[in-house]
Amino acid sequence: MTLDQPITSLGVFVRRYTRDLATLGIKTAEDALLHFPFRYEDLSQITDVQHLREGEQCTVRGLVKSIGSFRTPRRNMVIVEAILSDQTGSVVLMWFGQQHIAKTVQIGDELLISGMVTRGKNGLQFVSPAWEPVREVQAHVGRIAPVYSVSGALTPKALRTIMLRLLPVSGSISEIIPESIRKAEGLLPRGDMIRALHFPESMEEVRAASKARDFEQLFLLSLGNAWMRADLERFKAIPILFAEAETKQFVSRLPFILTKGQRVSSWEILQDLTRDVPMNRLLDGDVGAGKTVVAALAALNVALAKAQTVFLVPTGVLAGQHFQSLTRLFASEDVSVALFTAGTLRTAHHGVVSETDRATVVEDIASGKHQIIVGTHALLEDDVVFSRLALAVVDEQHRFGVAQRKKLSRKAGAGLLPHLLSMTATPIPRTLTLTAFGDLSLSRIPERPPGRTPVETILVTKERDTTITAAIRAARANGHQVFVVCPRITDEGASDRRAVSIVALEIAMLVPECRVATLHGKLKTQEKEQIMAAFVAGEQDILVSTTVIEVGVDVPNATLMIIDGADAFGLSQLHQLRGRVGRGGAAGTCLLLPQHASRETFLRLKLLTECHDGWRLAEADLETRGPGEMLGTNQSGFGELTLETLRNEAVREAATRAAEELLKKDPSLEKEPYLRACLEKRFADVQLS
Repeated sequence: MTLDQPITSLGVFVRRYTRDLATLGIKTAEDALLHFPFRYEDLSQITDVQHLREGEQCTVRGLVKSIGSFRTPRRNMVIVEAILSDQTGSVVLMWFGQQHIAKTVQIGDELLISGMVTRGKNGLQFVSPAWEPVREVQAHVGRIAPVYSVSGALTPKALRTIMLRLLPVSGSISEIIPESIRKAEGLLPRGDMIRALHFPESMEEVRAASKARDFEQLFLLSLGNAWMRADLERFKAIPILFAEAETKQFVSRLPFILTKGQRVSSWEILQDLTRDVPMNRLLDGDVGAGKTVVAALAALNVALAKAQTVFLVPTGVLAGQHFQSLTRLFASEDVSVALFTAGTLRTAHHGVVSETDRATVVEDIASGKHQIIVGTHALLEDDVVFSRLALAVVDEQHRFGVAQRKKLSRKAGAGLLPHLLSMTATPIPRTLTLTAFGDLSLSRIPERPPGRTPVETILVTKERDTTITAAIRAARANGHQVFVVCPRITDEGASDRRAVSIVALEIAMLVPECRVATLHGKLKTQEKEQIMAAFVAGEQDILVSTTVIEVGVDVPNATLMIIDGADAFGLSQLHQLRGRVGRGGAAGTCLLLPQHASRETFLRLKLLTECHDGWRLAEADLETRGPGEMLGTNQSGFGELTLETLRNEAVREAATRAAEELLKKDPSLEKEPYLRACLEKRFADVQLS
């Protein structure tokens, strides 16, 4: 086996998990070895049977004296029962519904057993314990066992088995960190680090390997951030002078007063625009914080400088909403706004909206007639040429926006690059932005606009149908609409998570008088936009959807959000979803319906009912679910980072310092070809040159 071989080369056992492994980003042997455990269970301490105590987690080694199975008459369930003995005594082992164990384990086999000791009718026993035959090298029991994040039918035990088979090739993995830095920081060689992370001999090894892993992650991020900053410096941007009088006049006409966060963020952006160095800024504001008006202030100054701004958004529905907002904001200004999506083409000037055709709008964008162009990826097509593109505003895309900027750079002119303003409504903790977004300048809008009432959030753990029905009918009695969100599209497959297809039927049965529509990501773009447009227009009462509606969709008439299977989502995502309601004059309500009401689930969701601070919720998500929850699946390279890593200032500072010193000595990394190749692979989608 070599590092670049497909993981499926390991045989039939692995091929059954091909799809689940791919979901985790594991396609080759190297991918697997770089998928590290997120915690460990110390099952290495062997306890004699005579020293077992009820209520304790213990590991026992012994011989199987008897084993058999029987079926319970009442529930028709198979129970496997065995007796395990060592030199000090015997203990009962029981497994429910696992008949294969009775066929796999034979009398006389030597096993390692680990689990909670309980008391049964025949004395002390283990119920459904982890088990493994005694081998030369243990994978699951009798050692410090790694626990991995998994997907679908793939279990931590199955993944441990795969990792154990790959361990012999871990020694051939290339070093990333230069030897001089590794020795100066006292880090394990990379092959030793990988072996110790997957199958450590002691917790001391775990700590040493974790330090090396954390340093490597932070070193690569620091180096990558510096790499991209250097990449930006190869370009120039159109400097936009601050039009103070016109900006003040524009602000004075607004029907609301800007918050402090909006004013500070606007000033930071406007200052960046005056330079010929391309701006690279992230505007981070909670749901409803008013990021669009901040972007509009920047676009106004660009228009006054006879240049153009493009607003790139992920969906046609969201593009239409941005177009409407900008049309209202610029109704009193001599600024032309165009909407450009695959299905809709419009223009607006002084608040008057006109339909147009593709050929005309493409010609008018090229001539500079339209100063603000709002659209989807359709704007990136080759025949769309800008007259003088100075600013790109990318909504809800994080670093993905830089990938789009790579295409936009070809439309800005030779050697030029538009200033970039990325906007996100996912509050990102400072511990994460310092590390993961080190190449971006950060602006924050911490407040919500005055008058916006927090959405009342209720955790529903009993009388679900009664509560749902009453809430829907109360909303409909006032003429309001309802969102219902589920984790899955259909009920096919092994997962028990709630699905749109099932929930929509249940809702229709509970409130047959209501018009119910469904929406999910597998529908064609045009179909999704038609369904969403019909809901916005009030043609449907209830929209049952996946999280496709979480980003930016604005339906002022929607006041009730029901999240079925709420325990399947992170707190930040739930916070985003409830932000879709209560955006008009009426207050909003959000019902959280967990599917599995464990104590941990209850406490986590209870925090959402008490807290409306997106940054505090994001910190809680970071602690329990990791940065992937906030950064999304496209944020390659961040999945292994832990909260402990992000908060470890000493390691972060050492990694940053080492990265900066290396680039000073070797800016193009000619002496470190493998490291350079790793960076080019990792940042291929966002590098501009």
